[in-house]
Amino acid sequence: GGGESLDKLYERCTSSLERIAAKHSDTGERVAVVTHGGVIRELYQRACPHGKSGGRVLNTTWGDVSHLNETGYLKSGFGGDKTSG
Repeated sequence: GGGESLDKLYERCTSSLERIAAKHSDTGERVAVVTHGGVIRELYQRACPHGKSGGRVLNTTWGDVSHLNETGYLKSGFGGDKTSG
């Protein structure tokens, strides 16, 4: 009762992300956005085709990039090769 609806949450978050993207798109800057699991879950749910998500989104595991070890990207990406962000 009295809280923000999921539709309002979605509108607020997507408009904020659009402003952030617009501010940094011309400069080629990389941007990290940090938020709560509820925001991530709502954005993810709406991004999934037909509302079918690939599973639960937990707060501490969404940004896990350990799977990139197999590709070697962690060594060359994210500034690891001194030429990328």
